[in-house]
Amino acid sequence: MRIVCNTYIKKEKEMYSAVCIEFGIASCGHTIEEAYKNVVEAVTIHLNDAQELGTLDELLEEAGFEIPSKLEGDVIIQPGYVMFATTSLESNPKSQI
Repeated sequence: MRIVCNTYIKKEKEMYSAVCIEFGIASCGHTIEEAYKNVVEAVTIHLNDAQELGTLDELLEEAGFEIPSKLEGDVIIQPGYVMFATTSLESNPKSQI
C-alpha cells in the first residue's frame, strides 16, 4: 500500500522542521532533504506499528483516508507536497490611517 501525505517544511534558525499534516508527526534536520527523510521515516514507523497492532484502518480513517476493503503489502509513506515557509516582518511596520 502506498500513502501520499502533505508535508510542511519550515526553516527554524539553524534547522529545518518537517510536519506530516495528516498524522501530526514532526521531525527535523540540518537540511531540507534530511528533515524530509526523517519525517518520512517517523511516519513509516508509526504506520507500520499501527499495522502490527491492527489499528491501521482506524488511524487512516481518522486522518481522512479512504480505506480499501483489504490492506495488503508494505506501508510506504511518500509525502506528496512539500511546502516552504519564510517569514519576514518589518521591524517597525508603518500604519496607514
